[in-house]
Amino acid sequence: MSNWIQVVAPNSSHPAQSSLKVKVTVTPPAQALGGYYSVIFFESKPEATTEKTAEGKPIFSNFRLGTLIMMNAANTDHYQIKVTDKKFDPPAANRNLNWSSSCKISATPTSSSRGTFHVE
Repeated sequence: MSNWIQVVAPNSSHPAQSSLKVKVTVTPPAQALGGYYSVIFFESKPEATTEKTAEGKPIFSNFRLGTLIMMNAANTDHYQIKVTDKKFDPPAANRNLNWSSSCKISATPTSSSRGTFHVE
């Protein structure tokens, strides 16, 4: 997805205590399917602080701020859950309920799933 993103003025400087608007354009190809994500980082130039190391060398600081971009192509998500190897033994006087199974979950990239199991 990174090659789909264009940041206008990608290398610019501005004074401290100011703000800068940045235009970000995301242009996915027409055949994109499923979900995608990428991160855009904005980083400051390292500046010397007033502190020094034990050896007297300067200490520099800077920040790096990232913004996560997530995109899902419309109507292309795919979710499928297959439950196999089901085994159920009802409780009896000498044993508890025993239930087991295997699950296979397949989905398009960046799809998320959450499940709940409830017994009454």
